[in-house]
Amino acid sequence: MTLAWRAPLNSAVSSTGTSVVVTSYEYRSASTSNSGSTWSGYAPAVTLLATSGRQAVPCSAPLAAGGGCRYVLAARSAAGIGAWTAPTTALWAPPSAPRTPVVVGRHGAHVASVSWKTPTVSGGLPLKDTLAQVSTDGGVTWSAKIESLAPAYTTSAFVLPASCETNSECRVRLYALNAAGRSAPTLPAQIQWRSVSDEIGIATGTPYVPAGMTEPQFWNRVAATGAGWARIDCAPLSYASYSTCDNRVAEARRVGLRLVLTFSYRPPNSPDIFTNSEHQQWAIWAGEVAARLTSANPGTIGAFEIWNEPNNPVFWSPVDPVAYADLLARTAFALRLRSSVPILTGGLSPGGVNGGSDATTDPRNPATWLAAIYSSGARGHFDAVGHHPYDTYSGVTNQGPPRVGWESGYRAAHWLRVVMDANGDSAKRIWATEAGTPSCTGYSGGKFSEGLRATRLRDDIADWTRGIHNPWTGESIGLGDKSDWNTGPFMVFKMYKQYDAPGLGLSFATAQCGHPAWYEPAPVAMLKTLTAG
Repeated sequence: MTLAWRAPLNSAVSSTGTSVVVTSYEYRSASTSNSGSTWSGYAPAVTLLATSGRQAVPCSAPLAAGGGCRYVLAARSAAGIGAWTAPTTALWAPPSAPRTPVVVGRHGAHVASVSWKTPTVSGGLPLKDTLAQVSTDGGVTWSAKIESLAPAYTTSAFVLPASCETNSECRVRLYALNAAGRSAPTLPAQIQWRSVSDEIGIATGTPYVPAGMTEPQFWNRVAATGAGWARIDCAPLSYASYSTCDNRVAEARRVGLRLVLTFSYRPPNSPDIFTNSEHQQWAIWAGEVAARLTSANPGTIGAFEIWNEPNNPVFWSPVDPVAYADLLARTAFALRLRSSVPILTGGLSPGGVNGGSDATTDPRNPATWLAAIYSSGARGHFDAVGHHPYDTYSGVTNQGPPRVGWESGYRAAHWLRVVMDANGDSAKRIWATEAGTPSCTGYSGGKFSEGLRATRLRDDIADWTRGIHNPWTGESIGLGDKSDWNTGPFMVFKMYKQYDAPGLGLSFATAQCGHPAWYEPAPVAMLKTLTAG
């Protein structure tokens, strides 16, 4: 409980006629367990630490419906203690309903991501849980089962009846719960369905058009996979020029793809040090490019990503999250003057350790890096977090320890979510702006067959789009944990088919076996069937 008060209107007067200053305040409390039908006797007086205003005080009543306390307060000065106030009473009560629930279903996964805002009124008790209930007839009747969501967060996974995928009358409503009871329900929320395939894309890499293939042919092949998105790099030739990405954006628009446009890197022959003054030049350049491309290609660019793997010294050396936060703030300001397109942080390399008991101060660690940009004031400058959850463990199965690649990539997503939630960003999503499995020698030292890569990729996409994960075993956990990473689109890096002569081309890196290091198994329309069944 919190006691709040104002100073007395009249103070004591000494024998010389001067006012006597209040030196402290004291309170006494009594408790009830039956909504005030009976009360305990007042406890002995306790001196408050505060001399004015407000202070939290304990209540000895049971934390249940009907419990509560009442308090009396008195002021003390050198002249003695004043009269006790009339009692003020506070009873435990159920909370008010959660606010503004949003339910986004994922076709093919039978799972919804449910988000909400905390109740305006807590009832004086900690919230224990948020509960969900389903109707299949537009809210006329409701399921007898009321399911627990994640109590500590404001976003959670929720398994829907399979019939809801084809039933437009399905609705979800939420309740808040504390020890005193359950709130009234929210108004019924309609389910906003998202197709899994609409959130799968291809990160084309740089360079991206193979020799012997025209740019239109390349983009026809990308679209033929069934992807809904693509990711392209956009780098400055100089700050006085624009960029090399105009044709790519126009081609993506022609074939109906949405783009993650990654502003990354500096002009050729730039100085070694990327100073704050150059950050401003870079931000102005990005803003001008964004204005031109969004005007010429309305609706094509779905997100701007600021840099590529800024926690990787290959792309930002030395790794410096504070400097990145400065670049992000300047660039976000320039972009938002010209466009309403969402802004992503640079997709994070999964290298390093990933939080929890593995936490380090090494900024290459994705969670450590993200926490550092929050500490530098970056929260208001991005709309989602970019991540690269590569899967590089070469074991025979997709499940079970030690699955090193899953630990470094997917487990990092868990700790990114923890950092985001701790900074009030549970509603922001994590986008996989690069992902996949190497076709040749992976970091774990083994080769991947094309069949195994196809299986692994299918499982990875299913896990990512469901957003329900167990970060230690690699297994989807279904209903147990209820954690929801609130994931966004999944971009497969260079989804090319091995030995496919008219395919999308070679990676810039070559592995020991002589084939592209990040080839992916992608016959035409493979993406359309990845999550089938």
